[in-house]
Amino acid sequence: MENSKQIRILVLNILKEGRIEIDEADKILNYISQNENKENKNPFPNSETISDFAKEGVSKIEKFVSGFGFNLEKVAQTINQKISKYEAQTKSNQGSQIGDKFTFNDEEIIPFDTSIEKIILENNWGSIKIIGEETENIKLSIEKIIWTKNQDLANERNLALKINRNQNNKSMQILLPQHNKDVEDTINIELRVPKNISFDLSTLSGDILIDNIDNLTGDIYVKNTSGNSQIKNLKVKKIEIISVSGDISIDQVDSQLNVRTNSGKIEIDVIANFSSRFNTISGDIRGHISINDNVEISSSSGNIDLKQHKNNNGNLLELMSHSGNIHYNGVVHNHLKLRTNSGNIKGHGIVANDGNMEVTSNSGDISWSVDEDCSLTFKCENKTGDIFTNLLPEEVTKLQNEANGKIKDGLASLLINTVSGDLKFHKENIA
Repeated sequence: MENSKQIRILVLNILKEGRIEIDEADKILNYISQNENKENKNPFPNSETISDFAKEGVSKIEKFVSGFGFNLEKVAQTINQKISKYEAQTKSNQGSQIGDKFTFNDEEIIPFDTSIEKIILENNWGSIKIIGEETENIKLSIEKIIWTKNQDLANERNLALKINRNQNNKSMQILLPQHNKDVEDTINIELRVPKNISFDLSTLSGDILIDNIDNLTGDIYVKNTSGNSQIKNLKVKKIEIISVSGDISIDQVDSQLNVRTNSGKIEIDVIANFSSRFNTISGDIRGHISINDNVEISSSSGNIDLKQHKNNNGNLLELMSHSGNIHYNGVVHNHLKLRTNSGNIKGHGIVANDGNMEVTSNSGDISWSVDEDCSLTFKCENKTGDIFTNLLPEEVTKLQNEANGKIKDGLASLLINTVSGDLKFHKENIA
């Protein structure tokens, strides 16, 4: 227990002090999630070892924490408290800026070099907005908001905040000055670009918006600390989004997706033509999805609320939550797997005439209702409780803690299992 406490403090401190990046912290959280049930067998090293590995980044951290046991929800709670405190302090500071507000706007038209495949931009001063257009140029718009005592000081600071560019091989990097935490200045960046370009973007507390990019061979990488990320109208090869506390919205996107946040919520409306993953520790995940490849959606303590539009193959859609609830509605032609430990599972409006479904909860309740036109073979198990159903006697056989049977031709398969929660399996529109 003491070891777990020390390692939590260590990870939080090095994240707060900037010794590791957001994506590195994300790897640690994922490692914790994968190893939370392992026994604590290794001794905790001395303070000198802690200091050494903290300086060397995530690879040393991953090696160091191997074999330790963690309580994932406590880690998430501690990190969320840190984030909330930071955001409260930030808002407090913004409410007490010294001097007046001065705004400076600049624009630059950059002839587009067709050899450029990716734009790299790290903005720790403010937000990033990317808009794809039918254009042969890149339009760079810069908004600087400066709080100071008079116009002369504002002009001086504006000139000092220079935006530069660096082109290297097939990438163009937009360079901002090093972020000064002692001032409340903001720099917001907007890029209007050709639609067939890729991005590597990161912000500290500003929002990120990417809209209307069409590049089937390109990748987009986004990392954010506490700002929100909105991704919409994209058709690209791969998108990776990492956030600590910001919300993530993904709308009308056709891409391989790898989306992770600690405490923010994830909202999706996507066509999953490629293998994809969505993960949050304490935030909710909700939305609509059409899958044509394997998809994994998981949350530790947040809820999952998902509707599947359509599916025409046998790929796996897996929804997992440790203590949050799962709500599912939609068509099943694939392998659907829902699992939770202490949360409840509710399925309604289920249409299934092929494919197979597995619904499992340890101590949570399960309520699963199917459309009356479904054709499926089912087996329901409740280790310690009863099973409630409105099926006809010829459709179901009830034994102690078990019910099984067939609806119509039994083309799809369904297995429902709970240990100590209530279990209800029924047809909709039947009293």
